[in-house]
Amino acid sequence: MTDRFNVTLPNKWFHITATPEGEAPKTIREAWVGLAYPVLESLGRGALAGTEIISGKTTDIDNPVQVSQRDAILTLRQSGRDEAASWWQENNPQDSILIFQKSEGELLDNEIFLEVFGLEYLKRLVEAKTLETIQNQTVWTPF
Repeated sequence: MTDRFNVTLPNKWFHITATPEGEAPKTIREAWVGLAYPVLESLGRGALAGTEIISGKTTDIDNPVQVSQRDAILTLRQSGRDEAASWWQENNPQDSILIFQKSEGELLDNEIFLEVFGLEYLKRLVEAKTLETIQNQTVWTPF
């Protein structure tokens, strides 16, 4: 396929530094730690209502950071964390938004993201997103 893909970086990345809270098994939640995920534009400030993955209970999440589940799964796979990626695909098959607490990590702008993670990390994510797009034959906005 010869189409060109224009890459638009997200405004922010969320580098998870602590095991997120939630109902997923601890080993699955621990897999988030150490990776950075593209942040979706926030719908607002303050608390945001979320739904727990197993019980379906509604919970308020203070200082929310929103990440596309699709982008998060791609990031987990590209980082060799296939068990966690598969768990999320099986237990939440729809493409939803994952909500983390800001206290579980740090927001990075693109300059700091590239300093911390490097261009190779970004290239792997872009290649995975491009491959997924080609396989699904969808129009692509990477992040």
